[in-house]
Amino acid sequence: MTSNITPIASASSNGADVSTAGERKPREHGMTVVCEREAKALISLGTDELSEASHLGHELHSAIYDEKASTSSAELQDTLAEVLTCMERAEHYLLMLGSNFEENSPPADADDEEDDSWPTR
Repeated sequence: MTSNITPIASASSNGADVSTAGERKPREHGMTVVCEREAKALISLGTDELSEASHLGHELHSAIYDEKASTSSAELQDTLAEVLTCMERAEHYLLMLGSNFEENSPPADADDEEDDSWPTR
């Protein structure tokens, strides 16, 4: 069976690319850009602190379980204090990140606006 459907050519007669019609160009300046940079920096700092805490925690774990190690209690306490400091700093950065999200989220009645959404990449 043959089809009587005629394909329709592009509406653009001058050869212009219309594939991005309706897409907004990302902002290059302003508070939106600053807030996005801030969010990226805060998540990086927060996860770096968590990674350091994990690394130090592993060292502490190894030192506690190593029966042949001559690690003093003072050294163990210093390492533990450093682990806790890293965790506190991670919490601080991640809470700041949460504040960044709250400050930049659209109002409840502005669900249709796309300006304040976070880019996926």
